[in-house]
Amino acid sequence: MKKHGTDQEQKPTLKQLERLIAVFGGRTAKIVIRFWDNASFAEIQAMLKIGEDNLGQTFEKLLEPMFANTDPHSAQRAYWEKIFSNHFGLGVDFSGVLVPNQPTEGKRRLIFIPQGLKMNHAAECYHKVLTAHDPKWKLWKYTNDLDATVTTNTRTSAQSYAIWVRDEVEPDAAYLGKSTRVADPDGKIGVTLLERLVHGLVHFVETKKHLDEKGVTFCTGSRHAGGDVPRMYWDPRRAEVGVDWYGLGSSDPRRGLREAVSA
Repeated sequence: MKKHGTDQEQKPTLKQLERLIAVFGGRTAKIVIRFWDNASFAEIQAMLKIGEDNLGQTFEKLLEPMFANTDPHSAQRAYWEKIFSNHFGLGVDFSGVLVPNQPTEGKRRLIFIPQGLKMNHAAECYHKVLTAHDPKWKLWKYTNDLDATVTTNTRTSAQSYAIWVRDEVEPDAAYLGKSTRVADPDGKIGVTLLERLVHGLVHFVETKKHLDEKGVTFCTGSRHAGGDVPRMYWDPRRAEVGVDWYGLGSSDPRRGLREAVSA
């Protein structure tokens, strides 16, 4: 598309765009914004007058090659929006969430956390997924109110965000046997309890298997009100995913953190 040089053909101002969006609304607003850098105000007006249906059929096809593959995470954004719709009952939009650079070492998984998601809600949804698969299975937690007792978190859902987590069944091998006090005293390396709940739920939805089948994940990005670290695991004897806590100085060869990388 040509660039414009005359005063009459300068790109539209924000106020002009706002007026167009107010008039034409909804779906067409996105297309208006797409033309921001290359079309004049008059051109956009002419395009919009074609009408909603023709606009969708004609201009989105023309625009597709221009904007194809600009977001390498678009499929994952859509996938996680569906996960939160189907299993959490939440309508979310991750299109504007910044995705951190993917670490180059190890198996990683991209996880999105929506604004406002609470630990209690995530645990309840996880429990429902488990019992729907097998009525004998459950999610057990040491308190009825995780949000009140897990009071310190490196990342919170004040805004939607994305992280890369180490995506193995068991905790990261490099940290097994290390206490939280040694491995992650400042809570900057490991997942939060909320992130581990979401990770465990989606892993089970996909595989019908559990994270931490033999070991235990220390959620070192979080702290219990008393200063201890929350942990999660699968207990086959009790047929339950467990949520409880462990001392910062305690360690075990099967237990360790699960690394998370955020923006």
